[in-house]
Amino acid sequence: MKGIDRTGRHASIVRTGAVALDDLVALYSGAAAFVYPSLAEGFGLPVAEAMACGAPVVTSDRSSMPEVAGAAAVLVDPEDRDAIVDSIRTFLGEGK
Repeated sequence: MKGIDRTGRHASIVRTGAVALDDLVALYSGAAAFVYPSLAEGFGLPVAEAMACGAPVVTSDRSSMPEVAGAAAVLVDPEDRDAIVDSIRTFLGEGK
């Protein structure tokens, strides 16, 4: 997998941990992609927030995610690593 090491990390992926609310809009707005492969989600507020800020979204094809994101996001099986990686690559302009 070009650009992604065996741990699934890519040089331009930033794992922030907890983020102050004041910083969320800037992070969402500047993201190449917001990837949220949740296995079980009650509503999907992070997906809605990211979409409201114009971030391209990759999220789960289950739980509430399809209803929240609709056709505005790329929906993937959250247990299919290759599908998630392929979606990220698309947003990063790396293709398959």
